Amino acid sequence: MTSSTEPKLCDNIRIERQRAMRIVAVSGWCFAPIPVLVGFFVGNPILPILIGTALFAVMGSIALRMGEKHATVGVCLALVGQAFMLTASLAGQGWQLDSHMMFFAILACTMLVNDASATIIAALAIVVHHLLLSGKREGVAVQAL
Repeated sequence: MTSSTEPKLCDNIRIERQRAMRIVAVSGWCFAPIPVLVGFFVGNPILPILIGTALFAVMGSIALRMGEKHATVGVCLALVGQAFMLTASLAGQGWQLDSHMMFFAILACTMLVNDASATIIAALAIVVHHLLLSGKREGVAVQAL
């Protein structure tokens, strides 16, 4: 029998979810300089990458202020967006194809928020990204992102 002063299990889950969302949002900010530096070192224009990474980092921070359901999806999509920017920063480079492995790691990170719908939506965003930007157009593979 539990005492009335002990937190309930659902309260503990909510507290851990909020903690995880903060971790994912901060991870987006920590990851943001990497695509910019990569773009700089490979000789790609860094201004669009800088703007994109900043927007995704801000998106994660703003998502924390939303209701819990929208917040989980927002922080997960913001982190996925950082992986998009890393792939974009490697445009025209041989390592761009390898950068797609980052999406697997990002999807694992989305599991921290303990919300299956947020992970599924993040996975769908990745699928849409690959379908739109990795398809064939006029016989030439497009690998912009």
